[in-house]
Amino acid sequence: MMNRGFYIMVLLMFPAFSLIAQDTIRVGDEVTSLEGITVKATKIRKMSGYKKTRIDSTALEQYSTSSFSELLSRHSPMFIKSYGQGALATASFRGTSASHTKVLWNGVEISSPMLGQTDFSMIPVFAADKVSLRHGGGSISKGSGGLGGSISIKNEIDWSENFRMKLEQRFGSFDTYKTNASLKIGNSEFQSRTRLHYATSDNDFSFKNNFKNRNDPPVEVRENAGYSQTSLLQEMYWKLGPDDVVTLHVWGQNHHRNIAPPLGVNASSRDEEQENSFLRSIVHWKKQLKSSTLSVRTAYLYDYLNYKNDIARIDSDNYSYRMVSAVKYQKPLTPKLTLETSMKHQRTRVRSNNYEGQKQRNRITAFAGLEYTFSKRLVSRLMLRQQWIDGSLIPVIPSVGMDYKVLANRDLFVKANLSRNYRLPTMNDLYWSPGGNSALEPERGISWELGAEYSQKITNDFKIETEVTGFRSAIDDWISWSPDSVMSYWTPRNLKSVVSKGVENSISVTWQQGTTELMTRASYNFTRTYNKSKAKENETNNQLIYVPQHTFSSYTFLKYKKWYADITYCYTGKRYTTPENDAFMPAFSITDAGLGYHFQQDDFKGELSFKVNNLFDTDYQVMAWHPMPGRNYHFSLKINLFDL
Repeated sequence: MMNRGFYIMVLLMFPAFSLIAQDTIRVGDEVTSLEGITVKATKIRKMSGYKKTRIDSTALEQYSTSSFSELLSRHSPMFIKSYGQGALATASFRGTSASHTKVLWNGVEISSPMLGQTDFSMIPVFAADKVSLRHGGGSISKGSGGLGGSISIKNEIDWSENFRMKLEQRFGSFDTYKTNASLKIGNSEFQSRTRLHYATSDNDFSFKNNFKNRNDPPVEVRENAGYSQTSLLQEMYWKLGPDDVVTLHVWGQNHHRNIAPPLGVNASSRDEEQENSFLRSIVHWKKQLKSSTLSVRTAYLYDYLNYKNDIARIDSDNYSYRMVSAVKYQKPLTPKLTLETSMKHQRTRVRSNNYEGQKQRNRITAFAGLEYTFSKRLVSRLMLRQQWIDGSLIPVIPSVGMDYKVLANRDLFVKANLSRNYRLPTMNDLYWSPGGNSALEPERGISWELGAEYSQKITNDFKIETEVTGFRSAIDDWISWSPDSVMSYWTPRNLKSVVSKGVENSISVTWQQGTTELMTRASYNFTRTYNKSKAKENETNNQLIYVPQHTFSSYTFLKYKKWYADITYCYTGKRYTTPENDAFMPAFSITDAGLGYHFQQDDFKGELSFKVNNLFDTDYQVMAWHPMPGRNYHFSLKINLFDL
């Protein structure tokens, strides 16, 4: 029998899809037009009760020739688990694992269906116009499985521009060269933008080898860590009417890297490399009706990964294919009540040398969200998500949140939410051979958060914003890979019951007077993530490995006339490397500093910049036995041609 959540979902979705074609209703043989509904503006934000962080345009511009691993490690509360410059980099969001962070590009999930995670070192920042993070339960609006949260990457167009060409060239330490080029043409009815990103690096940086001698480590050069990347993104936008837009996105990329071994392994006797290629395409149609919005999206995603290890005699080919179709409908039902509904179908097929034949998964998802404005100061949101996986009904995911404006004449908000979530085992969890476990149960989580947000414009030139959020998640049937005592290979099991809790704090100040601008922000995060299960007594209540309890970051940007300077500081606390918490990686601090100059002449403008990364030459490792580079430099030149 279908559960109660299914019936609630049907009741919520029925009125929306009965009106999806047009804003009319049928009574007997007569068709009657619906009257428009007036929605009064309110300062309560969309997604009431849920925390959302936006990475500002200044940071995106400063990191335009970098990867997302560099951007997120400096400008987000996420901890990036990096195995070295240009190497694998995954995210830990609110103390959860890499597979608990969902990544979406223009509304379509791009996390690997085999691994369930994203390598952020392979995503160029140049491919993004807007980046936002949804913390904890807020990720349910985008899909299930984001027990830590989700990251949304969007592309947007400026219809007012007719022509723009942009070139960026970066030269850096370790024979690193990066090139960005974009060409945008169009008018008020059609726009086309083409973006090209190319990066290559020998990546032969010096480091202190503490594996050989911890007291007086010798300085050596990292070998076999080079990488190269070519990425092409094509966007087309058609305006069929004033409120009728069709969009096409096609993104192709190839990434090759040599994989340097951990310290203690002879690099010259090891030949290990990885090649990733993908093709992602999305067609999106959005229509603004009289008092509602209809959106239809279709996507095709192809991913290929080849891993070679000559010593281990491995040459593994892995392919995945995904077809996604989705329809979304939003409508204000009354002046106080807004309904959002969607249906999505996704078919995934995977082939691998390590699978026994082709594997596939069919997923149908129904979503309904209701946002109700009780008053000018109180808004609440209810979300329900229901999935069918290969014909089987999955328990419904509910979530409820609220925003309350404490003072009528001040922007002081209290927000809270309570959510349920779950994550299905990945294809590798189920089918990898040897080791896959087809009997795995989905991970299930209950989370809540409570926070306050305050902003005030002190003067016309000075503004301050601050936010504090406490959160807690309890995740059962946590999937953990561990060695099999009989067969001597790794296999996943539902072993752990994990609790993740903590506090996120942030403050930002902006000031502008004449040609002088100042922006500074800081954030501190405390995260306690531990295993509360009794599977192994000596692991109970211990912090999970590679989850720092304390992180702090700050960023200051100062602009005066055509000059600007910025400085970034990041502190990462110690990370335990064993479940027993008897060994750890020490805390470290990194400071980056940059200086730039803008120039312009008629329709030609540009920017020169110089940046020093790891200013104080800190010797550190994020992951054990994988060194990070010391002080290094890069020089960038950007040229824009516009309005020709």
